[in-house]
Amino acid sequence: MATTQNTYTGNGSTTNYSFTFPYLKTTDIKVSLDAVVTTAYSLPNATTINFSTAPANGVVIRIYRDTNVDVLEATFNPGSAIKAEDLNNNFEQNNYSVQESKSQASQAPTALANSVIAVNTANQAAANATSALSAVNNVVSAQVVADVTALNALNTNSLSTNDQVSVSNSTGIEGVATLTGEPAGFVGASDLRVRLIWNGAGWTYQFYEAIDPDSRYVLNNTGTVTTTNIANDAVTSAQLAANSVTTLKIQDNAVTTAKIADANVTTSKLVDANVTTDKIADANVTTAKIADANVTTAKIAALAITQTKLDANSVRTAKIQNGAVTAAKIESPLTADLTFTASQTFPKIPANTQTSAYTLIASDAGKHVNITTGGITVPSGIFSTGDAISVYNNSGSDQTITQDSNVTLRKVGTADTGNRTLAQYGLVTILCVASNTFVVVGGGLT
Repeated sequence: MATTQNTYTGNGSTTNYSFTFPYLKTTDIKVSLDAVVTTAYSLPNATTINFSTAPANGVVIRIYRDTNVDVLEATFNPGSAIKAEDLNNNFEQNNYSVQESKSQASQAPTALANSVIAVNTANQAAANATSALSAVNNVVSAQVVADVTALNALNTNSLSTNDQVSVSNSTGIEGVATLTGEPAGFVGASDLRVRLIWNGAGWTYQFYEAIDPDSRYVLNNTGTVTTTNIANDAVTSAQLAANSVTTLKIQDNAVTTAKIADANVTTSKLVDANVTTDKIADANVTTAKIADANVTTAKIAALAITQTKLDANSVRTAKIQNGAVTAAKIESPLTADLTFTASQTFPKIPANTQTSAYTLIASDAGKHVNITTGGITVPSGIFSTGDAISVYNNSGSDQTITQDSNVTLRKVGTADTGNRTLAQYGLVTILCVASNTFVVVGGGLT
């Protein structure tokens, strides 16, 4: 027999008592103390009664359901839509009333009168929903619980094998320890109702359904379709008319680079005035993304291209129109050390003075190293073919030019390789002729 009430005996201190029966409305929950109905309680949650004052020791506490059947949960009018949820609510209202009548028939004549009313109500509902009955003939009556908390609090000792429950809010149901048979990856939600069956030791998953499956077809109060009426995957590009999406209908922050394929942005789709340097990150413009014919002097502001925005190999004569490069458009690359004077034919060779042992670095190319003590080392993997470094021994003692590991240092005009000695006040030039291969020439070299 379905559970329609729970009874306890007061002890003078306990105020909270739980109940295990389902209900449609909280107003259907009734409480009596020694057969006298009381309202001196509250509902802290869906399955607990909290008395304002703890019932005295020995007082019989009865928590029961008295479903209101004076008015149908849903009324159907000719030509109106019939929703499964409304039918289920009517049948559950009838079912609950019959359960209560059966439970109380032997004790309360009033319950018998209520059962007659319930039968009349059921007959009226059946008459109003004749066209829909065939769709629900196989629906199995299930005990309704509000959520997973109510499910876990359910008194399973009163259940029989194959008894069913309907969990209205299935949030977290995948974490119920005794649940088996649910689909892989299934996750409960507040708008999903889940049907379970008791197998004697735990719950077996049967199916889930939307709380209001018909809402997807219902417009809001203003007669329009809002985003809440449309599933995330319901609108695809195939369902949009060619001219239906305009810039006015797209929020500025809705279009990001991650949503635009490289091939979809062409010069024909960009207005010249819309492409400015402040709208393009330096790292986003590469030579691979710009066709040779697309960059003309007319499309480049005089101050738009600076040395910091050009790769070493990005400016070639083949890509510069005749007349496009003028003196006014070329920044001088010369430093103070390389400035020409009226009497100079060649630029200076900057000095790098060292007073202790020194290993050449990449920036020494094109300079002369003025060393007084400790010698120098020609390192591996630093210089490229054509790099040249001059070395001057600015002391009265010999200095050693050391050939680093993986480096070949050859004396000019010989096959001799290895470390070299630079005599006092000697001057040599070290030229990189291949990867890690150098030739040294000059005065005072042995």
